[in-house]
Amino acid sequence: PVSVLEGDSVTLRTGLTDIHDVIQWRFGQQKSPIAEINRTAGIFNTFDGADGRFTDKLQLDCLTGSLTINNIGTRHSGLYKADISSSKHTIHKTFNVTVRDDVQSMSVMEGDSVTLRTRLTKIQTDDQIMWKFGDQGELFPRLNDPVNEKCFFTSDVTFCAEASEHVSRNPGSFQ
Repeated sequence: PVSVLEGDSVTLRTGLTDIHDVIQWRFGQQKSPIAEINRTAGIFNTFDGADGRFTDKLQLDCLTGSLTINNIGTRHSGLYKADISSSKHTIHKTFNVTVRDDVQSMSVMEGDSVTLRTRLTKIQTDDQIMWKFGDQGELFPRLNDPVNEKCFFTSDVTFCAEASEHVSRNPGSFQ
């Protein structure tokens, strides 16, 4: 089994050093491939999947046929199958991928500062950052553009996006 945190990338390695004639990657019970290489026909493609869950997520290594799933989510958990064929034989590889959406909690005392990391390397135009506070999971205001929306103030917390700084006036738990 392969276990990965939500938002990370995972590479499913074929173990090949060079591509055989045909490699097809499938997910779950889908009959259509999510990625395919056919050297003879000159095919090198990734697909979105029947429900679009793999849109802009897949990278296929042209040398080894290994499949990388970027910014993985829980909906990408499941069984991945690689059928690797040559003129001599076919190899079947399976990968059981589990995506965990672990939430880290930490307690902050009055007057303390803490930096909460998103694991993002770059914020895209359509990205939203949402932080939850307390046992009830109270949402802070959404930050669509942290560069322009620098700080928010509530009765309990000062939230500054640019510095990723959270200062609690009352003890609480950030998620």
